[in-house]
Amino acid sequence: MERFFILYPEVYIKIIESKTLLLNTSTKEYCVFLNEEFSNIHSLSSNRYLPERLLPTFNNVLKPFGYLLEARIPPIVFAPDCKILSSLQKYNEATGANDGKDILKYINKLRFFFPLSSISKEALEVLGYPYYRNNSAPNFVDTYKWFVANFPIQNTTTIEVVGTFGAEMFSFIDFLSQYHIDCYIKCFINSQSDLETFYELYYRNNENLCAIVFLNNCSRTHLKDLDNVIFIDLTESSIVADENTHLSPDDILNNSGSIDSITKNSIINSNAFGVIDICPDEILRCNYQVIGEVNDFDHALYKWINSPDCIWRQTRSTKGKCRGCLLQDVCPPITIAECSDNETLNCDNQVSAKFTTALNLNVF
Repeated sequence: MERFFILYPEVYIKIIESKTLLLNTSTKEYCVFLNEEFSNIHSLSSNRYLPERLLPTFNNVLKPFGYLLEARIPPIVFAPDCKILSSLQKYNEATGANDGKDILKYINKLRFFFPLSSISKEALEVLGYPYYRNNSAPNFVDTYKWFVANFPIQNTTTIEVVGTFGAEMFSFIDFLSQYHIDCYIKCFINSQSDLETFYELYYRNNENLCAIVFLNNCSRTHLKDLDNVIFIDLTESSIVADENTHLSPDDILNNSGSIDSITKNSIINSNAFGVIDICPDEILRCNYQVIGEVNDFDHALYKWINSPDCIWRQTRSTKGKCRGCLLQDVCPPITIAECSDNETLNCDNQVSAKFTTALNLNVF
């Protein structure tokens, strides 16, 4: 009989170069240590168990992360895992085709953008507006309608309509209602007449509408109380992207997700994965990345998803100072603002320094 130390299923382990992080995602207890103090750490990481005789002298530190089991043979322990198997790639290998017909199953959010008028950079960031020059194709709404009619939208796909409310947005939302497609609206209304038009749209499609409406130059005196609609008066408040929001190590670790979500973070950017932006210049984007033209949707999306730079797969392990940080998978996914530049906006400078410097057997 031999005693084995077995990691709890909810324990996350990360090894980067000469250092290791152990995190119990349920209790939020963690420790960081030098690998030279634990020569068998790679074996523990891959097998999720280790004979007790191979544990380091500081094995009492490991108590929050596993338990001892006495057995005649080594146990079988399944490690948390997450793999993205590309049905498109398999389809292509099996048939030699490259038409991307299965591509829609990957999409969980479609965002249709409308032109904005005199909106600040901060507002663009808060709305998640993709980077593009403020130019629109003459008949972009017809292109949007063509897209909806020709590419069946799954029931699990969220539809967002974003921009300045006006006749074009009214026409498109009314069109969606004909296809019994629910949508979520984030819009600016810049006149009393447009607000009255919004009311008309709501009463025609109130079962299918959910909206956040930013009001500018509109009277609040007789503002109507609508179900599933939030009005924000820009004359009384402002939209500000807080550039001073930083996360401390405790913030990151105490708010870490489940072992499954952390594992997912190591493979995909869940902020962007499954999101497609359809813009009024008739270009498909995902955040700042150009995918292709709307009228070549399936082929363009297929090619983009299989490209090495696809934002859906941009994780912190590929980003600047995050590469050597033990918290790269525990941190929230890369944000839209971070994708468009090289900054790591939500990271306290001490986090990277603390977790990229090997800490000799510190328990926090």
